[in-house]
Order: sequence, then structure tokens, then C-alpha cells
Amino acid sequence: MDDELTAASHMPGRRQRLRDTEATPDAVLAALRTHTRAHLACHGVRDPGDPSHSRLLLSGGELTRRELATERLPNAEFAYLSACHSAAAGEELADEVNPVASAFQLCGYRHVIGSLWTVQDAMGPLLARAVYRNLAAPDGPGPAYALHRAVAELRAHGDYDDPLFWAWVIHSGP
Repeated sequence: MDDELTAASHMPGRRQRLRDTEATPDAVLAALRTHTRAHLACHGVRDPGDPSHSRLLLSGGELTRRELATERLPNAEFAYLSACHSAAAGEELADEVNPVASAFQLCGYRHVIGSLWTVQDAMGPLLARAVYRNLAAPDGPGPAYALHRAVAELRAHGDYDDPLFWAWVIHSGP
């Protein structure tokens, strides 16, 4: 988590770190209301039978897709969900967008990066560093292209060319 937060700190704008017991659902929602960007490094749980119960596991409790979807955040821009299954669909409506990542879009985030399945712990920081480095570059592309470049970097590295290392992450948005 520290590596990911350090990577995210290179982005411009006001920051607020909620760690451990500070990261309650209420505190996270309050922070989302006052920031345009969010990086959440936590566990994610997919409920394939009822995706509205899919959730992020925070130190101070759970934040469900249903709770997130009720928020209206007109200034939201970019959310990076470094949480397993945060972009995974349910079983009944597998062809429709209904994971936790979509709740971030429903509440206002234009760009959301999330995970389709369980991710090796070492991969999260590697990818986050590459995404934020690309976003912070002088000619910094938007989040979709920053993720594309980051995945290309991983794929070009001999140790990470297997799709299991990079195919888990997706961008949702324009």
C-alpha cells in the first residue's frame, strides 16, 4: 500500500491519506466528496449472485457498491481501485456493467481503473507506479492511455509477459 500511495502522491492536487482504522466507510465517502481523484488500495469482494453487495473491505468496515452508487460527486474525475474483483461483473448480468467500479462511475467518476480478478500483491504497486508515472509526464495522456502504456511496459518485461500479470486490470470511461 505504501508503494501505491507514494506513486499516487506525484499527481497534482490536495491529498488525504486514510490508513488502517481511519479508513472507515464514512471517512472514505467524506473524502470522496471533497477530492477529484481517489486511489483505494484495499481488498475487494465480488458477490456474483448479487453484485449490489460487492464491496471494498476497509480497515473500519465495508463499503458496498450500493452505498457508492447513491453518492453524487459532480467534481469526481479519476478513481484507481487497487482492489481485487473491483471491476468483475456478476453471474446473472455478466454482460452488463455492475461491479464496484461501475458504482464509482455512477456517482460521477469519469475514469475508473479496476481489477477483474485476484491480483498478486507485488503487481499492484508495479502497475500503479507505471500508471501514475505516465499520468504525471509532461505530455501526460489521459487515464486510459496511461494504463495502456503501463500494461505495455509490463508486457515488454520478460518476467511479466504472461497475461495473468497484466490482463486483470481495465479502464472504464471515455
